[in-house]
This record gives sequence, structure tokens and C-alpha cells, in this order.
Amino acid sequence: MNADFEYNIDLNDPDKEQAVADANIAFSNFVFKTWNETIKNWEYDGFTDESVKRQLKFLNVVGTAALNEADLRRVKDTRIIIQFHLKFSSCFGNNIVVQ
Repeated sequence: MNADFEYNIDLNDPDKEQAVADANIAFSNFVFKTWNETIKNWEYDGFTDESVKRQLKFLNVVGTAALNEADLRRVKDTRIIIQFHLKFSSCFGNNIVVQ
């Protein structure tokens, strides 16, 4: 979180941008490792409490943490482009082309 804050207050510093990317990758690796070592082996179907069942099913979705580092960076870059497009397309009459 600190790397993200530091980058957001100084957007022109490539070292801070790299620190954010590295922090995101480290967090994704942590999430995947935690899922792989514990959560994926849970048999949550036997729980009777629907709330607990729902939470365990939610935790069982790894999402982008399952991606390798190159794909994770590509997803991050794509999300930035999409966010830019959504925020600013109305300013340009929806003429922005995302490639």
C-alpha cells in the first residue's frame, strides 16, 4: 500500500512505478501460495452454515493471482488502459480506440 501511495503522489518517478508493480506481484504470489497450501484443499460442501460455505467458495477463487508475472503485468496494463478509456472517452466523443 505504501508503494502505491508513493507512486500516486509522484507519477513521474519510474522507480516508484516499478515498486508498485513489484508489490502487486509479491501480493499476488502470497495470495496464490496461501490458496495453494490451504484453501484449495478445503471440503466446504460439508459445512451447514451457508454463510461460511459462501465465504469459503469466495476464497477458493484465485483470480489474477494464478497468472505468471508477465501475464499479471499485462493485466495491470490493460486495466489502466480500460480505466483511462472509461474516464476520458466522453471527453473525446467516444473516438478512443483501444488496441
